[in-house]
Amino acid sequence: KVSPVKKEKAEIIGRSKVKTYRMDNADLEGLKKIQEKLNAETYKKISETKIIRALIILGNKTKPDKLVECLRELL
Repeated sequence: KVSPVKKEKAEIIGRSKVKTYRMDNADLEGLKKIQEKLNAETYKKISETKIIRALIILGNKTKPDKLVECLRELL
């Protein structure tokens, strides 16, 4: 449970709730490959978190049918 003081502080700072996700080895390897490609193209190291955030932005810009197509590949 979050104390009222911490909750108020988080709201002031604009922090969001932290949520964790489980990824299997194949997902982690895929993320590492993306990270290696990006780091080879940029002068600054790109974190896995920033890559996931970028993928969320791409997902929001992508048509739903394309996302459904990708999801079907997972099943």
